[in-house]
Amino acid sequence: EDNKLVEFCLNKVRFTLTTRVTYLPYFGLLLLVLLLADSPLLFAPVLILFSLHSSPALLAAAAAVNSCCFTAVATGIPSPLCCAAQSPACFRTKTENHNVGSVSRNNAFFILVGLGFGTTGGVLLGFWLARPHLAAPIMKSIACTSFRDPDNVVVCNTSVPQFESSSDIMVRVRAAALNRIDRRIAFGYGRTLRRLIRNYDCNYNPELPLVLGRSCAGIVEAVGKGSKSGLEIGDEVWLAAQWYESGAASELVVVPETRISRKPFLIGFEGAASLPYSGCIALSLMDSHGITEHTSKGKRILVQDACSPVGCVITQLAHKWGAHVAATCHTRSAPVIHELGASDIIVFANEHFRSNFIDVNVEKSNLINELASREKFDFIFLTTRIAYDHKFLEKFLAKRGVIVDAVEPELPSDEYGPLMRLLLGVLVKLKKTASVIFRTHPDWGGPHVCHLVLDRLAGFVNDETLKTVVDRVYTPNEVEQAMDHICSEKSIGSTIITFR
Repeated sequence: EDNKLVEFCLNKVRFTLTTRVTYLPYFGLLLLVLLLADSPLLFAPVLILFSLHSSPALLAAAAAVNSCCFTAVATGIPSPLCCAAQSPACFRTKTENHNVGSVSRNNAFFILVGLGFGTTGGVLLGFWLARPHLAAPIMKSIACTSFRDPDNVVVCNTSVPQFESSSDIMVRVRAAALNRIDRRIAFGYGRTLRRLIRNYDCNYNPELPLVLGRSCAGIVEAVGKGSKSGLEIGDEVWLAAQWYESGAASELVVVPETRISRKPFLIGFEGAASLPYSGCIALSLMDSHGITEHTSKGKRILVQDACSPVGCVITQLAHKWGAHVAATCHTRSAPVIHELGASDIIVFANEHFRSNFIDVNVEKSNLINELASREKFDFIFLTTRIAYDHKFLEKFLAKRGVIVDAVEPELPSDEYGPLMRLLLGVLVKLKKTASVIFRTHPDWGGPHVCHLVLDRLAGFVNDETLKTVVDRVYTPNEVEQAMDHICSEKSIGSTIITFR
């Protein structure tokens, strides 16, 4: 009887241990995929499989010991542990003679059953956890709901944003600007880096729907206790958002105090919403290349597509600072560009406006003839995303002339594979940790957006150095027409969504 009881206990314990060892490679593979893919859908399968596989193994071991101990107490037979202490040779002999094939077949059966139920349940739970959760209250927003569907930008309900820092400020938006970068974001621009940054935010927000809009104007709704901005509830403000942040085209936004400033008092909300993002890009580029009110006099500057939001700002500032400004634009916008300060305008018919820059036989294009008849330029600003031939443009530069690209560059991270995404995630975590330690905001690229730049822009508007250029104003329900208009050749300046 002692031998039978010991053999029964050994079978149970060995089956339990063998099962657990068999599962280790599977769990290791799942955890590796979880880290590489960085997907919430894979988190649930790991938990389910762990509970269905490892937990029963532990329970089986406990059940084996409990069963044997109960039998020993009921029958008066010494417990297995006592038997092992008294007869080590018995345990050793039974272990060596154990039927491995029987245990292996049982393991295979339970593994297949566990994998089936665990994976199915895990995937279902993963989809349930990954679904958008709208916490009350909700608000109306302009957002993209996928990164593939051509009609993915809609007006929808999203959760009201929460304060991530005691210095944050909540703004009730009156008007927001949609930019061409929003169109690129809606099709996946910056998706990888944005997802990694969001993983370390204080408040978890789902990847989709993603609110668009890079700038807005509105009224302060609430101010964090730690804010030192001097803003109060009811102040009229404007702000800008980076491409990796949630956008501003919603009824309410929460931003750090470093990204917000009082709006110019001479303009309304629609005009104010058009300037923060494009103005920050223009000022950042002009400052970095030494184009200021003290150094611009006599410089020759060519602004490609001067009717873009960034082009409108560069044209006005360069003209006001004494530079000779030449601009390219389509026929419809020529009068506007001339009013903004361009003294030399190269006009193209709407149907040929784009092709003149990407024509394979560009030597024969009208643009070549136009530029060849003019003096060379100190700066050429490219303000729209087109496949330019930079070698072609360089021959129209003066000595030490510079081509300045104002378009957001393509991000290598958007093409990263699993390993590179894993390394990028480590870098993001390190930068986030450093920002917490040193109480700073990490820089992920993009234009220099801060309240100091916004204050400069407000000063330019208030002293009439800058004029806002608003082409069309749409309601949230007209977002489809607004997105089409942004990238059309008929667009001049900014396209605005009003939330009044």
